Amino acid sequence: MRNKPCFGRLPTRIRRWGASERGAVTIQLVMLLPVLFGIVFLGLQAALYYYAATVAGAAAQDGARVAAAHGGGGLAAGTAAAWSALDQSHGSLSNYDVTGSVGAGGPSMTVTGETLSVLPGMVFTVTRSASLPWEQPS
Repeated sequence: MRNKPCFGRLPTRIRRWGASERGAVTIQLVMLLPVLFGIVFLGLQAALYYYAATVAGAAAQDGARVAAAHGGGGLAAGTAAAWSALDQSHGSLSNYDVTGSVGAGGPSMTVTGETLSVLPGMVFTVTRSASLPWEQPS
């Protein structure tokens, strides 16, 4: 007479197969954790780029505003205002440079710099410009 497994017990072959899955969660975690960290660091790098672009744009606008308020000779004052704004940004941009130009419509300021890097070897350059018309005293 053959032994038939009762309904409450699993056959020996199935029990042995299920027992070999020990540690599967650990292996899956080890494989997926670098991907998860990569996504987190990529998101952090995107946030740092956005912040650096905002700081560069604000500095360019400050420089253009000051230069437009001082008239034709205000380019030096506008450039100094942009440098001052970048110095107060607490290091969100590195290796930054400010260039200004005067056109017929008014002054224009351009701020260029590098963002902070979370991912090794990845350096992003940010360039923002602002131009305003000359202010006419009334």
